[in-house]
Amino acid sequence: MVNLSSIGDRKKRNEKQCRLTSEGQKLLEEEISRREISAKKLAEDAGISRDTVAKIRQAKDPATLSNIHKLFSSLNLDLEENHYESAVIESSRKPKQQKLKYPELVNILTSDEVFPLERLIAAYHACLPPGWTRPAVTELLEILVDLQDIPPGEIGYETIFQFVARLIVDPDIPSSMQQSLEAWLNSKVPDIQQLLDRINPQPKSESFYLMIWLKTAPQEINHYFVRAWFASGTSGQTGINWEKEPLLLPKLENSTFTLTEISDEVLPSLLIECGGNRCAQSDLTIELFLPHNLFNHEVDQWLIKESLELPIGVEYRVVVRSEERLSLPYLRKRKEWEKKWLQLNKLSCSPCTELFISGDCHWRELYVRLTDKNSENILGCQMTAVPNLSVQGNVFNAILQSAAPVAVWLRQNLEIDCQNALNQVLNCKIAELQNSVQNCRTEAFISNGEPHIGAHLALLWEDPHRLPPDVTPLLMP
Repeated sequence: MVNLSSIGDRKKRNEKQCRLTSEGQKLLEEEISRREISAKKLAEDAGISRDTVAKIRQAKDPATLSNIHKLFSSLNLDLEENHYESAVIESSRKPKQQKLKYPELVNILTSDEVFPLERLIAAYHACLPPGWTRPAVTELLEILVDLQDIPPGEIGYETIFQFVARLIVDPDIPSSMQQSLEAWLNSKVPDIQQLLDRINPQPKSESFYLMIWLKTAPQEINHYFVRAWFASGTSGQTGINWEKEPLLLPKLENSTFTLTEISDEVLPSLLIECGGNRCAQSDLTIELFLPHNLFNHEVDQWLIKESLELPIGVEYRVVVRSEERLSLPYLRKRKEWEKKWLQLNKLSCSPCTELFISGDCHWRELYVRLTDKNSENILGCQMTAVPNLSVQGNVFNAILQSAAPVAVWLRQNLEIDCQNALNQVLNCKIAELQNSVQNCRTEAFISNGEPHIGAHLALLWEDPHRLPPDVTPLLMP
């Protein structure tokens, strides 16, 4: 006998199911349209600011499907009979939303007006190891979460560090974002340059130097002995492996020279020796080891008098170095000097403005600031006031005793905005500073005699691993 009561109850339940399904669909559509609400929930789950999440374009939000599931449950709907079943099942198959290990990266990667999603995806794909079975993702939060699960592989660093390193060397990433990423990575990785080299190995290139040492002649005023070497080495080598060939000009034997004779006679002969089969002119850097009393002498303005008279600082990169660093008493500063040079190499992509302080102060203050243990990234100074060399406690002695490897200064006071002009020179990565100084000297050369800092700009650049061979056995470990 048919139970009419049960049939009626089933009919009522079916009518209620249809009514609730329609109501559920309406509420579901409203839920999906409320992207901001779900984004806020995702922000709370991930520990990211809501404003930052709002910047993420086309965010695929796992919280949305979770909210859909909760919505149907609250309406007592049978999910198995609903046409959103596949979406809910897909949601249940997704891994549980992980908390980001480095949520601050989201703030950095969304800080610029241009959001380089395509480049982020490219860097992410470059981090995927062979045979990675999980489907690749295409949205920022998904990328950062997925990177947390990918093993480091042969590179040996956390995969998310590799991801950031790839963005740092990507020319299509905004420079301001790259600087923020590099600062972040430096706080996580002890040797960022090693990581950059591993993810972006560069072909080895040779570097060439003309090393000239002017030693004061004790018995003759304003006369100097001159010794010179041609040095070559492959990038990444230590000083022990630099090949240094003595340039034995007959005129250098036991002779002394004035500065005018060095610029007019000795230097042209040395440059001829460096040419020919040794290296191209554009690849050569001239290093002059000088006593401090010559640091304000305009050695980079010495003229090459051929068919044209050109300053050597226009045709070559010219830097000065301290003769005092070659002395035995300076051995006690050796390790500190190497430590700061290593830090400079680690920060090779950092802007000079972040690594320099002003040297336009008393030498005591300069020394204290250059040796501050809480400011290990301060590696040099810049000066627009001409340094006074007439007193023993001058700024160059402060730089020497601090073991700072880099300094930039003006040798003449000019009635122009020198600080602004010098800031433009320093508006580059520290690894590019020598080229920036050469470009400034070239601009001065074509300025038709107008006041320009490039005609009076000196650069101290002290590599502890490239020293004259006479002192290398004494000062090198």
